[in-house]
Amino acid sequence: MTIRSSESRVELLAPNLELRMPRTCPSSIPIVALCLSLLGWGCGSASAPTALNSASAGGSGSPLAPSSRNSASAQKLTCDASLNPPRDNAFAYRIRGHRCEGLYVKDVGSTDLRVVSFTEIVEDFDTRSGEDLLVRWPAFGDGDTHVRAESLKPRHFYRMDTIVAAGSTLYSWPTDLLAAFDLKKDELAMLAWTRHAVGGKENDAYLPVRVQQRTEANPMDRNSVYTVVLMAGVELVEVMYSLRGVEPDGRFGPFVQEKQVLQEHGYYPAGRGFKVPIPVSDLKAGRVYLLEVGATRKDGGPAAIGFRFVHVG
Repeated sequence: MTIRSSESRVELLAPNLELRMPRTCPSSIPIVALCLSLLGWGCGSASAPTALNSASAGGSGSPLAPSSRNSASAQKLTCDASLNPPRDNAFAYRIRGHRCEGLYVKDVGSTDLRVVSFTEIVEDFDTRSGEDLLVRWPAFGDGDTHVRAESLKPRHFYRMDTIVAAGSTLYSWPTDLLAAFDLKKDELAMLAWTRHAVGGKENDAYLPVRVQQRTEANPMDRNSVYTVVLMAGVELVEVMYSLRGVEPDGRFGPFVQEKQVLQEHGYYPAGRGFKVPIPVSDLKAGRVYLLEVGATRKDGGPAAIGFRFVHVG
């Protein structure tokens, strides 16, 4: 399976909180064998918005007028039909201009391990300031870019989806709902992905995200570590990961990191995010990489996922 499979199944989650109104290898982990047998680069795509966001930043980072950053047509926007928005709720997941955003209802049977965030830089921000968040990613390929955000707060099932037009590397994100939910830097998960052909097969390629609010922020700022955040629907007791490159013909390259045991705390509650760091110094520019994560569930069963991303450099 790929991260896409997790997007198509496990994001059936839901709200249960009081809202604020806005003010404006252990041997038990079969990581390599299980991952390589399940991690198809050609898995199906999840439902996603079909509108385009024509923010024409082009990676330059030059601030655009708010009215011109996101001129998507709401008539073309289709939200993820697999999510179940709560009825009669002003904060329910629905079309909101150039994006789909809001709360949705939890699938209590979901137990998947999934990647929810892949970031390079997330600066502190103030959602009550009225200023948009500037979401950026490196230019790669010639396709549209899907952008997704969700809450990492326990039992807070919120998501935002949009699609940015090919050639653009900026999404200017209004913060009215983020302010309503009082989401902070460490409570926000972000993903961005596009389509890319490897070995003659086109699949999703994930790109490291940078989130800033200051219009004077340097869009070329870089961090020495990428941060991958994962989440499982059941409690985990052990987590291990490996990292290797993917050749242009689809073959796997040598391991960059192999069977690394995650030494965060050894306790991974259901529905709580945990981080896997990827040092940028280990990566080569312009290359696709596969992060394989294997885990042991509290009931003794295995969990595994593969996540392919691009290090543009």
